[in-house]
Amino acid sequence: MQDASGPELTLVLAAYPRTGSSYLGALLASHGNASYLYEPLSMLPTVFKTPAKRTFSTERVQRVVQQLFLCRYRSVRYIFHTMPTNIILRPHITDNSEWSLLVGRQGCRMARHRVIKVARVRLSQVTPLLHSAAWARFFTTNKTTAVTTQHKVNLKIIYLVRDPRAILNSIYEKREDFVSERQDPKVLCESMSRDLTTLQSLRMERDRVKVVKYEDMVTNRVRSAQEIFNFINIPLNKNVSKFLFLHSENNTDHISGNEYYSIFRRFKSMERWRWQLPEDVKRQVETDCHQVLHHLGYAVSTTHNISTHTVH
Repeated sequence: MQDASGPELTLVLAAYPRTGSSYLGALLASHGNASYLYEPLSMLPTVFKTPAKRTFSTERVQRVVQQLFLCRYRSVRYIFHTMPTNIILRPHITDNSEWSLLVGRQGCRMARHRVIKVARVRLSQVTPLLHSAAWARFFTTNKTTAVTTQHKVNLKIIYLVRDPRAILNSIYEKREDFVSERQDPKVLCESMSRDLTTLQSLRMERDRVKVVKYEDMVTNRVRSAQEIFNFINIPLNKNVSKFLFLHSENNTDHISGNEYYSIFRRFKSMERWRWQLPEDVKRQVETDCHQVLHHLGYAVSTTHNISTHTVH
C-alpha cells in the first residue's frame, strides 16, 4: 500500500503449522526497518471462528489484514488487548514495556516494510487482496470534485510449504498442542490440495506470489534468503546476514528453552520423518497427498533424496 503514511512494499505470509513460518517471519523482519505482526489473526475472538471448521470467515480475515497493513490498530484493538507484546517486532522500539497502540502504529507507519504472518488461513482467503478492488473501501473521494484518490496496492504473498509427511511428524511430536483436525492426514492433504488449486489460478501473478519450500530454507539458507529478498525488492543487508549466521548449524549459542518452538532449524530435523513417522501414516499421506507431493516435487518415501524442485 503506497500512500503518505505507508511503505512501498507490504507482505502476507500464509502457512501451515510446523512449516518454518516463524523463522521466515523473523528473517523478513531482520533487516531492521520492518514492522512485523506475528499471527495476529489467532487473537481474533472465538465468536469470529466457524465452529465446525475452526477457521475464520474470509470477510473478517481480509478486513483485519487490511486494517493492520494500514496501521489502523485502533480499528482492531481487540486483537492487541490479548496479544502478548513479545510477538510484535517493530522498528525503533526495543523495550516491550514501551508498547502501546499509539507507539505500535507509529512504528508501523515508519517502517519501510510491513510484514504480517498469517497461519491456518486458506490461500484463497488472502489472494483477493492482491487486487485494488478489494481495497476500494479505503479509497477517499473529494465530495466537491468527486475525484477518488487511488492507493497503489503493492501487496506480495509468500506461500510457505513443506513435505506433508514432515509436517505431520512434527505435529505428532507435540500432539497435545494440536487439535485432532491438525493431526489428520486427510484434512492436511485436502487443505494443501485446495491451496494448490488456488496457486494454479495465480500463474499470471508470479511477480506477486512466491512459493517458498521449508527444505530450501534449511538446506540453502543464503541462496533462499537472497531469492526471497529479491522478490520483495529489499536488499539483503548486514542485519540479515547476521541473522542467517546466528540461525545456522554453525551457531547454537542463542538457543534457550525448548528448541521445538525456536526459530532455529537443523538440517537433521528435516529428515526425521523418514524414520519416525509410522509406515501406515506414510502410506496414507502418500495416497491422500499424491497430487500434492507430485506438484511440489517431493519424492515418495522409497526414495531417500529430498527434491528441491522449485515450484512456480
